[in-house]
Amino acid sequence: MAFVMDCFGGAATRVHLVKYSEEEGISPDSSSRLLMFYGLTSCFARLVTGRVCNLTWINPHFVFQVGSFIAALSVIFVTLARSYIGFLSCSVLFGLGGGISIATSNLIFLTCVDPGRRASAFGLASCLGSLSILSSPPLAGFLADQLESYAPSFYLAGGTLLLCALLPFLLLCVKTNRNNEGDQEMIAVEKDEQTC
Repeated sequence: MAFVMDCFGGAATRVHLVKYSEEEGISPDSSSRLLMFYGLTSCFARLVTGRVCNLTWINPHFVFQVGSFIAALSVIFVTLARSYIGFLSCSVLFGLGGGISIATSNLIFLTCVDPGRRASAFGLASCLGSLSILSSPPLAGFLADQLESYAPSFYLAGGTLLLCALLPFLLLCVKTNRNNEGDQEMIAVEKDEQTC
């Protein structure tokens, strides 16, 4: 689920970043260079993230969350940018966060299930991610057309990425509550056995 939301927020941002920066007064040549800096930073982040995730004491799930959080903040803050340096900073941070989350997502797909189900998990995640990538840019464009500004589209993309980063924390809380309920049931069973 987090991967699908990550794809949704990332695709809308990549497609509409240049047009939004042009809307804010950045020249078309400078605006198109934003994607170049995004790509270079993303490539570098993927290489470094792969090496970092090789360390045994690093949990790829947390690295994914950090990447999604960086990407979310950069997309939300791009709405505050008014100069080329502001857009460039957000583009570089978006590339960093996107590269981190993309590199770790493949590792997570292949390690979260048993070896016999890896192909199915990877295929299902890719299929759902592609549907998200297909639907988010038109939705963001429609929103920009209706509201006559790209800012709400970037708030939607950034909010989705932020939710993506926070979703695993919610699952961790649910898992902890289930463990506590199981412990309480065991205590109740032990007390019943002692009274018999």
